[in-house]
Amino acid sequence: MEILNTIVPVNRMISIPMKMMLQNFMNVLMVFHMILNVHQTPYSMQKEKLVLSVRKKKTYNLPRNQNHNHNHKNNIEKLVM
Repeated sequence: MEILNTIVPVNRMISIPMKMMLQNFMNVLMVFHMILNVHQTPYSMQKEKLVLSVRKKKTYNLPRNQNHNHNHKNNIEKLVM
């Protein structure tokens, strides 16, 4: 029983600083997340960029399909509007 009595307070002493450190760490992560979110582009712009990058790759790989891809671009712009 004596051994148990000595173990329990040591565990309490360790657990409290650990919890504090974890809390601090989470707070730091949240701040970073907020900062990153502020600098992100809006979703619609992201989508357009993604579509553009895919189309560029397609036109490089298949030159004869350029006109076809151009038509797609017009359709997508109508959708975005």
